[in-house]
Amino acid sequence: MDLSLRHIVEGSEDFEYASDLYDFSFPKKEQEKMDRILKISESPLGDFSVILEGDTRVGLLFYMKSRRLVYIYYLAIDPGYRGRGYGSRVLSMIEEMYPDCGFTLNSEAPDDMAENNEQRMERIAFYERNGFRDSGRRRTWDGVRYAQMVKGRVGRLELWLLFKRAYSL
Repeated sequence: MDLSLRHIVEGSEDFEYASDLYDFSFPKKEQEKMDRILKISESPLGDFSVILEGDTRVGLLFYMKSRRLVYIYYLAIDPGYRGRGYGSRVLSMIEEMYPDCGFTLNSEAPDDMAENNEQRMERIAFYERNGFRDSGRRRTWDGVRYAQMVKGRVGRLELWLLFKRAYSL
């Protein structure tokens, strides 16, 4: 069955589902404030959606976009549906939606000293299997070091401008 996205509206059942999955899937220090996600999602710069297979919610997706760039901010598959290819299918779907764009995201950087290093390595391997490559760029936010993964052409200036516009809303 094909996947689809449904825009999340605050206060809806989709919002409750996505909020719970968001809290479960991402450590607090890696979470953006929900009001910021909703504000960006209500602008032309982004979208916050539940991922659906038919009528069944299987995950959430929040991304930001500009004319030539898509930044995948959060992608989470419901624990009951993980390991079934949904994450790869969502990435393919986004690429089909924006065929003329480059894609980027941040994933926790490998760190032999981190408790979750194996999980970090698995995430990087997942993105690599889906055509992303490690750009070699690292950023640290709130004490967490991230590896920038890219697919296609991703300009640093365009990414910086996307964040500047999104955070000036």
